[in-house]
Order: sequence, then structure tokens, then C-alpha cells
Amino acid sequence: MYPVSPLPTDECLIRAARSGDDSAYRLLLERYAPLIGKWSVRPIFRGAVDDARAELLHAFWQAVTRYDPARGVRPAGYFDACLRYAAQNAGKRILRRRAREVTTATPIEPETAVIDTPESACLQADLCRRLTQALTTLTARQYAVLTALYYGGLSRAETATLLGCSPQAVSDTHRRALTRLRRALTE
Repeated sequence: MYPVSPLPTDECLIRAARSGDDSAYRLLLERYAPLIGKWSVRPIFRGAVDDARAELLHAFWQAVTRYDPARGVRPAGYFDACLRYAAQNAGKRILRRRAREVTTATPIEPETAVIDTPESACLQADLCRRLTQALTTLTARQYAVLTALYYGGLSRAETATLLGCSPQAVSDTHRRALTRLRRALTE
């Protein structure tokens, strides 16, 4: 005979949390805290980790209230899918916000450590002005890809998952964005 487990199952905790038992919800939250942490520390959330964690906690509560054991999916798999989806959506919102900011961005300022002479300062300022102007010529998708790859530190596969496209589409968009920037900077 097997020993009886003193810990309630996830399904029991879900039923109790739905009926308003705060301790059951806290226990579920403790069990799945590593999963929430896993999805909230994505590189794209740099500077917005608290916002991402809040969104994921909200998504977790929604997953608890929507879980249906009749579908035959284990709670761990269901919660992971819901949190992954919420993290992707949060990442997309961050990329869209950063893409909107580029159109109203302040000009890129030259780094003072690079400037040695008045001539190099003038060249550096001109390059920064042209780069700021070139970035505004990118499409929102191109800017999102560049932001995810360079600013967010994501791989092509992670960027593809985040944007809902294939890694090949990310590569093509990345190449087109760099070509557009190169063309704008050489004019």
C-alpha cells in the first residue's frame, strides 16, 4: 500500500482557489513561482521586469480560473502554456512601445569619450543625427526585429516566437532593415 500524500493535488487546490480560498491560491502560487520566474526574466523585459511579473501573475490567476480538468491537460502544462503566451504578448507590447518611441526619440547623442578634436566632434554629431533619421525610416516590424535582436538580446528563434513568425522571416527582416539603414546612411 502506498503512503498517502499530505499535500493536496493541483486539481484540489484549483477548486479551492476558485471558491475563494486564499491559502489554496497561495500554495498554488508557491508551487508555480519558478515557472512564473522563468517567463518573467526574459531579456526583452529589461527595464520592465516588474511590469512583466505583474502581467504574468494576472495571467496565472486567469489560468487558475479557466483550467478545465475535463480537457485532459495536466495543470503544469496548462499553466506553462498560459504563461508563455502571456510573456509573448507582454514582449510584443514592449517592442511596439519601443517602436513608437523611436519616432519621437530624442536625437542620438555622441559619446564624449570618443571625441578628441572639434572636427571629430562635428563628424560624430553628424553621424548621430543621420542615424536617428535613418532609424525613423524603418518599418515597425523592422524596428521590432532590430530592437529584439540588439537591444533585447534575443536570438533569432526567440524573436520569431515573440513576433509570431518563422526564424527565416526574422533573418529576412533583419537583413532588409540593415540594408535600409546602410542605404539611408550612405545617401
